[in-house]
Amino acid sequence: MLAALRSTRLHSRWPVAAYPRSYVIHGGAPLAVFLRCWTVFANFSSNGDPYPLAYLPLLNPLDIALGFAVRDRRRVAQSAREHGLDAWWELARLAVLVVFAIIGFVCV
Repeated sequence: MLAALRSTRLHSRWPVAAYPRSYVIHGGAPLAVFLRCWTVFANFSSNGDPYPLAYLPLLNPLDIALGFAVRDRRRVAQSAREHGLDAWWELARLAVLVVFAIIGFVCV
């Protein structure tokens, strides 16, 4: 869903075309926050065993899912800035980056 919110094809169709800002900010931002929380939860609750799939370092299903989550959260952040969150981003940029750095350190 987060990847679709960044799509120009979706922005030209109803109902997103009528309210693109609402879909990106009110729909995408909470989903991006949920994905961040899920990332932290998955890193602490999963032992990384992909059974019944084969284990390949850095290509196991959990790491692939986390990679997609990071990519999509970044796309939503870019899209949200395009739809009017520039002022908020300038005020909260340092705090957001510090939180992401701490979470990234904990996950690694």
